[in-house]
Amino acid sequence: MEATGAGPRPEQGEGRRLELSSLADFAAGLAHEINNPLAVIIEAAGWVEDLLEDEETKSNLEEMRRSLRQIATQAGRCKEITHNLLSFARRVPGRVYDVDLNELVREVAATFEKRAASQKVVIGLHLGEGLPRRRLSPTAIQQLLVNLLNNALDALEPGGGRIDITTRREGGDVLLDVADTGTGIPQEVAARIFDPFFTTKPVGKGTGLGLSICFGIAEDMGGSISVDSQVGRGTTFHVRIPERPAGEGDLEPARLHSEEEDSDGIVPRSPTVVLLVDNEEGFVETVAKRLERRSLMVLVARSGQEAIARLEAHGAVDVVVLDVKLPDMDGTEVLKELKRRAPLVEVILLSGHSTVESAIDGMRLGAFDYLVKPCELRLLLRQIDKARVKKARQEERIMEARLKEITMRRA
Repeated sequence: MEATGAGPRPEQGEGRRLELSSLADFAAGLAHEINNPLAVIIEAAGWVEDLLEDEETKSNLEEMRRSLRQIATQAGRCKEITHNLLSFARRVPGRVYDVDLNELVREVAATFEKRAASQKVVIGLHLGEGLPRRRLSPTAIQQLLVNLLNNALDALEPGGGRIDITTRREGGDVLLDVADTGTGIPQEVAARIFDPFFTTKPVGKGTGLGLSICFGIAEDMGGSISVDSQVGRGTTFHVRIPERPAGEGDLEPARLHSEEEDSDGIVPRSPTVVLLVDNEEGFVETVAKRLERRSLMVLVARSGQEAIARLEAHGAVDVVVLDVKLPDMDGTEVLKELKRRAPLVEVILLSGHSTVESAIDGMRLGAFDYLVKPCELRLLLRQIDKARVKKARQEERIMEARLKEITMRRA
């Protein structure tokens, strides 16, 4: 006789895991396909804005600016969707730091103040004192909080109400609660809210990934997330953040370079030479023009072999911006070859489809940083500047060591 029962058969559980794995691969692939054209759109819009700054005032100038803002806004919405897809697929890595949870809560809550006020919602903070720091990804925790607060605000439409965020310690764990006085969640819906792509919101209002991402974030840090809800009275999400031994998670790309580095005492030569390596024609062309406009000297390569040849032909390259998906070579292979030929050159990895593993591999091989397409030009410029400063300091240390050696020989 066949066994009967409420629980799923082992093969059913395995089938569900395979289904979710395939879904994650699909989400990551879809995000990659969307992100490349999005990067072109964003950079093209930025380039036109740059050009408009030099144009004489014309009757249609404001209309052009309005259209450009709309392009940027719509591209930003697409970017948010694709980054959610990548997060769901566990493909966007986050650096791990010793995190003050209360500080993160204050920062995220502050960004919601205007929206909450416009919806007649009060956000109350009840933050426990003396909470231990946790070794976590601040980006992941911020995303979890943003998703929970977005859901809470949606639940309080249109009449307003209250959201309370509480942190406290329980044994060795830290607990984070986000409670709202909204409409509550029916029991049959509550059983599915962490399922990917499940949503009760109207079309265009949600992807059904927010709470699934929260579940994945909590699971990845060894914790948990649960919900208590009563229809007509409100909902509370409980996040448990476990104690993690000091140093755990060091394999994550945490603090592989100091983000607090500044250029005090270092005056990079002008112009900084940047080698931009990407096979997306529109992206390369537009980013190169925008970087050159900001007094950088830009060399362009559209394949791994061309990048290596460019580096050898131009011995003064400071920073390489390298896409990890190239037609002829894997990005990490190109990175290894570039670092072998020019150990001091700094490499910023850039991709619309980054896995945690490839990012960690890249950093171990000496990459300065990685950025996910589409990224703001401001961020790319800041990282190029930091990378150039780091290279200048290395060159300065080598020169000092050589001078010291010469002095000692003479003595």
